[in-house]
Amino acid sequence: MSKSEILANLSNDVEELLGKLGSDLSPEVRELRDRLGKGIAETRKSAARAGAEANSAMKNYAVVADDYIHDSPWIAVGTAAAAAGIIGFVAGNLFASNRRGWSW
Repeated sequence: MSKSEILANLSNDVEELLGKLGSDLSPEVRELRDRLGKGIAETRKSAARAGAEANSAMKNYAVVADDYIHDSPWIAVGTAAAAAGIIGFVAGNLFASNRRGWSW
């Protein structure tokens, strides 16, 4: 379960609790209901703002990476090939060591 799902479930549970407390007219319950309502609204705004900021940052990173690859395509290809070679080498050694009985 993701953090956003947990937050949504929590806010729904609190709103349900507030609805059940709606018939109680004591000042303490009304004050608590008002504080919880404000807290839920603020939490939802904060979560939406954080999501928008994360989305914006990801778009900026994608644009920067795209610009770099267009400016230096051979460096990007070389880096990708080197990374693939290293991953292949490490994976090959790990699998080979499991078959031969000795560790790396």
